[in-house]
Amino acid sequence: MPSPHSEHVLDQLDAQREWGFLCDVLVSIGDTQFRAHRAVLAACSAFFRMLFIQSDCRGQQSVDLSHTGLSAHSFDRVLQYMYQGRVTTTDRYYYHSTTAIHVPGEGHYYRQVPLP
Repeated sequence: MPSPHSEHVLDQLDAQREWGFLCDVLVSIGDTQFRAHRAVLAACSAFFRMLFIQSDCRGQQSVDLSHTGLSAHSFDRVLQYMYQGRVTTTDRYYYHSTTAIHVPGEGHYYRQVPLP
């Protein structure tokens, strides 16, 4: 079970993302853009961690994921999981996909969150 401190930190980071405060990456999928924190994306995803290591960027960075086959709706759910530790959706299609992104699960294990 998460500690009150870790829940508070996640809540604050999610609120900062919603406000655009201290966001240093803009993720684009088609015409939809998402502001986020590179540190959060890299902490939650080996894909983003390697992307940021390879780009060695400082300051604001843009990442275009349009070529990955992810929908904006799906990436919104991934961000929700990264920043809130849970996904709230009733979209059954979300769970029946062949594309996946790795995000930390319980303990030291990784689980896949399927994306359409």
